[in-house]
Amino acid sequence: DPVRKTVDATEVLTYRNLTGQPLDRFPFHLYLNGFQPEATFVAEIRRDNPAYKWKEKYRGAITIKSFEVVGMGDLTSQLHFIQPDDGNREDHTVVEVKLPQPVPPGAEVQFKIAFHDQLPEVLARTGYKRDFFMVGQWFPKVGVWWHGAWNCHQFHAMTEFFADFGVYDVKLTVPQDYVVGATGVLVASVNHADGSKTVGFHAEDVHDFAWTADPHYRVVEDIWTGSAGPVKIRLLVHP
Repeated sequence: DPVRKTVDATEVLTYRNLTGQPLDRFPFHLYLNGFQPEATFVAEIRRDNPAYKWKEKYRGAITIKSFEVVGMGDLTSQLHFIQPDDGNREDHTVVEVKLPQPVPPGAEVQFKIAFHDQLPEVLARTGYKRDFFMVGQWFPKVGVWWHGAWNCHQFHAMTEFFADFGVYDVKLTVPQDYVVGATGVLVASVNHADGSKTVGFHAEDVHDFAWTADPHYRVVEDIWTGSAGPVKIRLLVHP
């Protein structure tokens, strides 16, 4: 919704347990909740820059509306925020769920998540400015099982994002006059009678999916050929 600066979405995540042990606990990053005055991310910015003043236009949020595990039911009520790094109870950038039964080694589990995003005015590589949108770290992202434990840190001011690689199929519905750029390859575009369109992107073996949209983008396309063959280039620029 370009007027309210929101995104309403559903996510279907198929997670294959390659850890070699049963897993019954899964943490998820909710990075957009870092854009709140009580969050650890903002506290660290204040610590490192005493002149920093919080502005309400920078508020962002991600709210999980429903959380289902296929074969195990609706576990929305079982979600709870955790603060593994600093104990800041006001930080809601990591949420955890405990499954009623573990996922065996080598098996798959499927999560179905409905969520709502409130985007901030652009802050730390995410948000909007007028009718420009830069949408990063926008969906519940499962942690990484790393050296025998979950690596799923809170959103900090001076760390980078860490995630497993996966295959992404994403459909984005936006107004028809918006030009969209996203991770992966554009595979579909369908116009709807209500003035919106749905564009589909596919990405193989990447560790994140981000996108941008703006009605003023100009598109420049070209092909560069190197030792691995032709590479398609799609550049989005403002006038």
